[in-house]
Amino acid sequence: MMPPRMIELQEILLRPPCADDAKDIFEYGSDHKVAYYTDWTVRTDLDSIIESIKERERAWKEGNEFYWVLVHKSTNKVIGGIACSINQHAAEIGYLLNKEYWNRGYATEAAKAIIQLLLKENGIYRIWATCDIENISSCRVLEKIGMQQEGILRKFAVRPNISNTPRDAFIYSMVKE
Repeated sequence: MMPPRMIELQEILLRPPCADDAKDIFEYGSDHKVAYYTDWTVRTDLDSIIESIKERERAWKEGNEFYWVLVHKSTNKVIGGIACSINQHAAEIGYLLNKEYWNRGYATEAAKAIIQLLLKENGIYRIWATCDIENISSCRVLEKIGMQQEGILRKFAVRPNISNTPRDAFIYSMVKE
């Protein structure tokens, strides 16, 4: 699969990140509230963001993971990111959004677009995502895009901004019949 690099939506544009986006990404990547449920530590310097942008480009070229930033069309500001990785017949998605843009439907809009893209892809039959069991906002997004909760993955992921002990996560999925 080689997805489109640009996806234009109603209020946001999805595109791969570039070095010029580092400041905007750092704004939310260094925010403890935004990074709270992530599996990486709060960002503390721009260099880690720039390296991450380079790594995401390498992963895209290799076909391992596809990552887009969410660009607010009216301000041209990067307000979040969404990724998908494909393993055989299944695709995993994940997303993150600057807290200044929470509760405006942007994560849902971006996730729906990626889901539609994946459902059109031959050979992809399962789309899935996980979220910490306390991350109710992420649960709502996954349900809004049509995913169903399958269960709880016990001691699934370390959330280093919360604890070094693995935490339970909900697993959500959608399947193509």
